[in-house]
Amino acid sequence: MSGGDSTKTKFFTESNIKNWKKVNFFLEGQFYKYKIKTQKNKIIMACEEIFVNICKYAYKNTGQVEITLDFDDKTAKIEIADSGIAFDPLSFCADKEIDKDYKERKIGGMGIYMVKNTMDKLEYKRKDSKNYFLMFKNLC
Repeated sequence: MSGGDSTKTKFFTESNIKNWKKVNFFLEGQFYKYKIKTQKNKIIMACEEIFVNICKYAYKNTGQVEITLDFDDKTAKIEIADSGIAFDPLSFCADKEIDKDYKERKIGGMGIYMVKNTMDKLEYKRKDSKNYFLMFKNLC
């Protein structure tokens, strides 16, 4: 990409862990299409963590997950949306637990901790009964 070009691509799937392969295929395809090699693995790891959390916790059964990728010359913006229960992953992050012995730590939150420390910026908002989790990663 050059000249400040930006692209936005959406992908929809059911919130079932078995669908991670489809999500991963979509992500890999977009990285290949737009010739993005830097930071790809970190972005995919973060997307997997958020997708799996939605599959496990957002719905009683299953629901819809929407993933939007937007690349420009310098930044990848990933938005993952669902209409499951309201949940701000940033409020659940295990930042305060990381220095504790594993026996003293509360269960959960380490995946969000990894996402928080892998991506450059994270945002969460709840709007119109939907959760929107945004992740930004510098590509330079």
